[in-house]
Amino acid sequence: MHRVNVTHYFPFPAEKVFRAWLDQDTVGEWLFATPEGEMVEVALNPKVGGSYRIVERREDGDILHTGTYERIDPPHELEFSFSVPHYDPGSVHVRIQIVNVPGGCNLTLTHEVEEQWLKPSTHGWQTMLSNLEATL
Repeated sequence: MHRVNVTHYFPFPAEKVFRAWLDQDTVGEWLFATPEGEMVEVALNPKVGGSYRIVERREDGDILHTGTYERIDPPHELEFSFSVPHYDPGSVHVRIQIVNVPGGCNLTLTHEVEEQWLKPSTHGWQTMLSNLEATL
């Protein structure tokens, strides 16, 4: 397994950035969203043991992103499993760490992937974090 490590600076407090990960009303605007896709389902049960289900309609069909919240420690840590069955039947563990810094916060996202998913996953998370910043 290879490790994806992405860090992004946000000009917002950690509390605001953390809340965005669990906000059913806006998470579909940036999490797993692509320019060519259309969100057709966003369902979050943001508690430890709760699940999430985000479905985006793309040219090649409806793409399900799903997983279970494993740790929720506002506003600094969030951990969840992550699966996209359309592309891979397996599941990976994602860890979000948010640290306040002068003028905002740094978010570091880490997860392990198979080698073939390293570049697309890194690029995908970088894009999503930029989209999160634009949404906030």
